[in-house]
Amino acid sequence: FLLACILSGRARLDGRRLGLLLVALVVASSALAPVALTYAEGQSEWRLFWRRPASLLRFADLWPGGSAGVGIVPLCLALAGALAPRVPLRAPLLAGTLACLLVCAGGRPWPGGPKLPAIYSLLAARLEFLSYVRAPAALSAGVVLGLSLLAAAGANWVIEAAGRRGGSKAARAAAAVLLGAAALEIFWPPLATLGYGRALRPVVKRLAPPAGELSAYAGSRGPVLDLPFDDDARRGMLREMPHYVLLAAYHGRPAAACYNSYKPATAQNAARIARRLAREPERGLLEAAAAGYTTLVLHRDMPGAERYAHLFEGKALAARRLEQPPADTASDPSLLAAESFEVPPLVRPRVSAWFGRIRVASRSELPWVAPRPPRPLGAYVRFLPAGRGQARSSERALMLPLALAPGGRDEIPVPLVPLPPPGRYTVEVEVPELGWLLRSAFPLIVQGGTPSRLRFPGRAP
Repeated sequence: FLLACILSGRARLDGRRLGLLLVALVVASSALAPVALTYAEGQSEWRLFWRRPASLLRFADLWPGGSAGVGIVPLCLALAGALAPRVPLRAPLLAGTLACLLVCAGGRPWPGGPKLPAIYSLLAARLEFLSYVRAPAALSAGVVLGLSLLAAAGANWVIEAAGRRGGSKAARAAAAVLLGAAALEIFWPPLATLGYGRALRPVVKRLAPPAGELSAYAGSRGPVLDLPFDDDARRGMLREMPHYVLLAAYHGRPAAACYNSYKPATAQNAARIARRLAREPERGLLEAAAAGYTTLVLHRDMPGAERYAHLFEGKALAARRLEQPPADTASDPSLLAAESFEVPPLVRPRVSAWFGRIRVASRSELPWVAPRPPRPLGAYVRFLPAGRGQARSSERALMLPLALAPGGRDEIPVPLVPLPPPGRYTVEVEVPELGWLLRSAFPLIVQGGTPSRLRFPGRAP
């Protein structure tokens, strides 16, 4: 946007000022270099995070009813703003919006039109770390921002045109009609569904945490494991984690909670320990303490909190101090035995995340603890076609369980994306550092289809 603004105003700038502005633009943009370098150097670590789809936006998403639609009224006003005479900064707005659109959007611009690739998708196919970070998704917001500003210019032009013809009363009437039409499209469910693809309703909700919960968190010491703790896309990521992360940041406590894109495999490990606390309390308490958590905090207002009520019986506060971790533990990865490797029988590209799982068992007579600090292990996932065809291989990063009770069993999620072309495959996973080479007992069938942006298969293994 800034570059387009400078170029559109170059006729009003002398050579010196134009040069200084271009230098300032280059210097400001160069601030991105250290961030990009950090991402590029840490590819093995970024592979631990939830992989994001390479497609940020489809052209169809911007049409009325799409997931990124700006609405029918604003879209018409944006068209008016693009065509109206004497709109300030129209060229930069159009250029910036078009640039963001071409970078992040792909698919067919209109029904039956040519299928265009998104520039970002082409880059993400070659620079893998782009699929693990959230920052590039802001490019799609640039499209909405440009359309919104053009819609504002279009609304201003309509109001001014009404004022020139009918005076101030006509201008005020035009403004009222535009505001009323926009409000009706937002709040009347039939129109909202038609324009935005969804209907919203205002809800009054208490956001402040209960006093007992605050006291429990303030009195904690060391790393906190919040309960309930889920790792699925809807319940855990969008409902529990923002609440837990805010409390941990406010009280300055290390916690297991991680939000959205920055959810490593250790969060999945913590979720499995939390599930064992509900089903096998003795084993769960031993593994939580061995993993390094010193306090359990129960959030009684969260759905599912009743599963953990037995751990807090007789306690006024929703906090439980864990016993000190066992003095004698084992941290040798060779004490983990890989028992089997399982994959889903049928997968579809329209779901953006699929996992296999390695089932492991502890052969230690002591509580087994992952070596500190936790670090990823390199693994190779190979898809071996049933008939003729080329085997496909990709490098992945796996995390060992945080802790296991003596003789305990757990599972290690193995990301299967990117998926191979449709077909029938035997999947093989190799972890060279541990000497593991495992094959799936049953074949994996990949169906055809187009990858989707925002669909999840539910809880990861």
